[in-house]
Amino acid sequence: MKNIISIVGIGNEHRKDDGAGIYVARSLKEVLSPEIVVIEISDDISKLLEINTDYKKVFIIDAVESHNRPGKIYRYDLRILKLPAIFSNYSTHSFDLTEVIELGLKLNKLPPEIIVYGIEGKNFEPGVGLSDEIIKALPEIINKIQNEIMESLKEQLSNQTEIKKPVL
Repeated sequence: MKNIISIVGIGNEHRKDDGAGIYVARSLKEVLSPEIVVIEISDDISKLLEINTDYKKVFIIDAVESHNRPGKIYRYDLRILKLPAIFSNYSTHSFDLTEVIELGLKLNKLPPEIIVYGIEGKNFEPGVGLSDEIIKALPEIINKIQNEIMESLKEQLSNQTEIKKPVL
């Protein structure tokens, strides 16, 4: 297994808050180790199926529109919970995220661990720039993902160390 973690930012920077996933992915790329692969998907979300199973864990970040408080952060571990409808009732992509993930899981085309972060958008109109509420929420979502990645790496290192210990 070459890389154990991948980050996928999904969105369209030219539809205001829909660019939040891309922004988060780019921000994480600046602060994380180069061994963590960061991918941006801004057009055909079915490209998510090209992320092969060589990764142990993938973090997916996308904007959602459920008419909740703008800037609200959602987190779903797909080993535990199915992705809710808020990821399928709004999409500027050819497919919605729930459809692609369900297909990928059925075809065994996705990593075993998938964590999806959503950030509630406010404005999905054409244009560039994020809403103030999204900008205020970005440090929190970036920090949460960064901490979770660090915990995953520590766990992986711990597992490797335990295997290499001699049996007495």
